[in-house]
Amino acid sequence: MISCWAQRAAPVLAELFAPGKTPTRQDIIDAYPFGERKYWPYMVWLREVRRWKHARRLGMTTPYSLRGVNLDGFKIGHQGYTLAVLERSKAP
Repeated sequence: MISCWAQRAAPVLAELFAPGKTPTRQDIIDAYPFGERKYWPYMVWLREVRRWKHARRLGMTTPYSLRGVNLDGFKIGHQGYTLAVLERSKAP
């Protein structure tokens, strides 16, 4: 199960770590979507960035926590990314 903060971070990180892109440290810092960098949302953000970096090193397109999750359910709202629908994809 993915936490609500990880769900909100997923589309931002999916865009940053899209195949063919190599985000710089500054890109990751600038993409932080939760306002102030403290408390639990920031801890979750750092954890998810580590997962995406680890997945990239292993040659995967998404980290283990998002395998089989359809990111098309995420939509961009006027205040950043919001979760519309999180569906499990039909493909194995």
